Amino acid sequence: NAAGVPEATHTAAADETPVNASVKPESALTFEQVTAPVVTIAHWLPITRQTLQDASQLQSYVDNRMLEGLMLEEADQLLNGAGGNDLTGILQTANIQDLDTAVYFAAAPVADAGENNENFNRILRARRLIRTTGRARANFVVMNPADLEQMLTYTDEHLQYFGAGPFGNAAVTALWGLRVIEDEAIQANHALVGDGRMAAVWDRMQSQIFIDTIDDQFIRNMLTILAEERVALTVFRPVAFADVELVA
Repeated sequence: NAAGVPEATHTAAADETPVNASVKPESALTFEQVTAPVVTIAHWLPITRQTLQDASQLQSYVDNRMLEGLMLEEADQLLNGAGGNDLTGILQTANIQDLDTAVYFAAAPVADAGENNENFNRILRARRLIRTTGRARANFVVMNPADLEQMLTYTDEHLQYFGAGPFGNAAVTALWGLRVIEDEAIQANHALVGDGRMAAVWDRMQSQIFIDTIDDQFIRNMLTILAEERVALTVFRPVAFADVELVA
């Protein structure tokens, strides 16, 4: 397990202090001692010894694909892990801000609700709430590729693209000043907005490749390639993150 120290309360009392003041204002910052599970992410595949001997360049290809598999699962765990044998992903962490359609946006709609740019404004609302409620500064937004495609193809009444259009840079890097992370691990019609400084990933064992034999592989000229890593996640300030439901 990895130790974590999420914030319990934070009161910032910083104020101007006269030169002759005998007592300066005292702030408060308390923490909770918690234990974050260290999760092992791994997978393996068999391969013939002759294949590795006769096509040496194949090993680097296989290794890279195995490591890519770890990264894909890690991204899913960091976002959606349900605890237990999994990480507790940010979207499953208690007390993050939940900006859903049925409750939150029904009571507090954004500007131009029902128009093409409503999703832009919903993300902007999350950015503001992370600042005012979370007392943090949002610096990223995670979006599903389908939602990002929808935003890229929004047009006005003259069919002019809101963005650069097909001849621009399709790799959108910023939205409202937030770094855009395109990831299929997040559910469509949802975006995660947050301050990345308010969470940490602990690498207990960085991604590694092992090659060995199991069972009767030795007498069958077979090998096993194993990719493995061990990680933990601590969310220091849950209200510095917001799950934003988008309009389909």
